[in-house]
Amino acid sequence: MGDAKSADALIEDLLATSGLQGIKDLIADSRPRLLAVHAVESAGMNAIPRVLAKRFSRELDLPLESGISQINRVTHTGASGYHRLAFPAVFEGRIRETD
Repeated sequence: MGDAKSADALIEDLLATSGLQGIKDLIADSRPRLLAVHAVESAGMNAIPRVLAKRFSRELDLPLESGISQINRVTHTGASGYHRLAFPAVFEGRIRETD
């Protein structure tokens, strides 16, 4: 619900940092950028994707972009795979580099 401190604590508890070296090896010859995409949910903006992207940006030394948001409400919580296919998320915006 937009609580970055709680999202950061969750990521700190659950992120398997041992896998980060494998990601570094996989992207060694390229320079990908990370894009933090978010949706406004019924309870507010979910801070977890943004905080996780910032953490990956730091750990992997990759640029972080923002500016893309989900523009429709899909109500996927507890939904079947068929519902998810019938009502996909739609995103819009312009990518911009963040600090």
